[in-house]
Amino acid sequence: MPHDVSLDIGYVADPWGGKLELIEWTGLWKSLPGEPRAEGVNHVAFGVADIDASRRFYEALGFREMLFESTEFFEPMAPWYDRELPDQHMVMMLSPQGGGIEPCKLTPLGPDCRGEWGHLGPMEFAVGVANLERACAYAREVGVELLGEPQSVDVGTGEWRYAYVVDPDGLYVSLVEPRF
Repeated sequence: MPHDVSLDIGYVADPWGGKLELIEWTGLWKSLPGEPRAEGVNHVAFGVADIDASRRFYEALGFREMLFESTEFFEPMAPWYDRELPDQHMVMMLSPQGGGIEPCKLTPLGPDCRGEWGHLGPMEFAVGVANLERACAYAREVGVELLGEPQSVDVGTGEWRYAYVVDPDGLYVSLVEPRF
């Protein structure tokens, strides 16, 4: 890995069989002082059909720093597969702030387009933005189509503003601007 980064990693399953990866990056981010605890979303991993198309899409949304790219099967994941281990191509992409994303292509594909990645159906995740109007204008400028006009929800202590886009594999991605 670049940047003198290493990691310690472990896996647990949620009650529905979804995979949770517990990860400590050494040399990437510093932990907050105190007792060990969850400190936020590190990254979101998801299966894709075309790594290059996904990479272009997420780079356009601001995930431009490539932490790593691997075409080797990551052996600690072997217990999650109930079949012969697939070839695995994954990339870890970071934005300037917040968590990273990890598109992964399995060959051969599993029972659905996304393989046995703990996939239980359609997935959606959100990308934080500082200004939703500017983010939507930028998305349109780089050829990312919005699924509709931006929406707002009053959450009592402020406003949650969002707009949806769809990635090359049909996963919903929301651009979110919280106003508190």
